[in-house]
Amino acid sequence: MYGIVDPRQFDVRTPTAAITLDGRAVEEVARALGEQGLGVNQGHMYASRVIEWLGVADSGGVVRVSLCHYNTVEEIERLVAALTAIAG
Repeated sequence: MYGIVDPRQFDVRTPTAAITLDGRAVEEVARALGEQGLGVNQGHMYASRVIEWLGVADSGGVVRVSLCHYNTVEEIERLVAALTAIAG
């Protein structure tokens, strides 16, 4: 996960998570999550300079997960389980 990852600082981070999984192409991760009914996006999301700065432009960018106050704990657990399965 990119950005603020310290749980004590989560109150100052946005609910958008930018992630990559070692050994997995972002297109593969986004497709697999989409096939499970999880809405994500992949690429640079009009933030190409940030993606370049993070060093992931050549590998396709990041997977973006947008969370909000209406997401349930069960939906988050489903996302984490899906990412864990994809990561192998």
